[in-house]
Amino acid sequence: MYKRQLQNLPDAVFVIESDGKIVWVNDKASIIFEAKANLLKGLYFDEVVSNGLALAEKSYSKRNSVVTGAFTPEGKEFFIEMNVKKFAEQYFVTIRDVTAMTNVLTIAERTGRLNKEKNIMFVKLSNEIKSPIQSIMGFSQALIDGLGGEITDKQNKYVKIINKNATELLYFMDKFLEFAQAESSLFSTESQTFDLINTIQLVLKTVSYT
Repeated sequence: MYKRQLQNLPDAVFVIESDGKIVWVNDKASIIFEAKANLLKGLYFDEVVSNGLALAEKSYSKRNSVVTGAFTPEGKEFFIEMNVKKFAEQYFVTIRDVTAMTNVLTIAERTGRLNKEKNIMFVKLSNEIKSPIQSIMGFSQALIDGLGGEITDKQNKYVKIINKNATELLYFMDKFLEFAQAESSLFSTESQTFDLINTIQLVLKTVSYT
């Protein structure tokens, strides 16, 4: 009776003995594991799921799902999520193919790690990045102030544009490096209570004495 109901489930279903021998599978199991039901029923669960029996017992005892690697009889590897119930000394294992989801998570983890490494590099190179911009600002301001000799009005206009753009670029780089520093985990922040009223009163008292 139960076999008819399990046959209609959207997930693969394995019924295995306490020693791990597969005694029944539904049609979905044949599709996911790319093998006929008769072939799967002649195997042990560990032969198609990595450490299958131990994980089935763990899933049943912990009452939660387990994600692990699996493979077809032909040796094709993929990832599954399985849930386990137990009736009359038999494990009823439902299995879902989560290979696509696992690949997405793996890519996301790799991307996050690379992004963090990139930010760490930016923070460590911050002086090398900002120093040329600060030099441009300093020398252009010196030209504007006449420290390098007289320059024409046209040259002065161009130098002011250079100085203005360098200043804006340095501001942008400071904000960018702040963001990279926050994401790099090289520095930690510490929250403290700040008494604004007391600080203002202290400043006013100090000023009154000067």
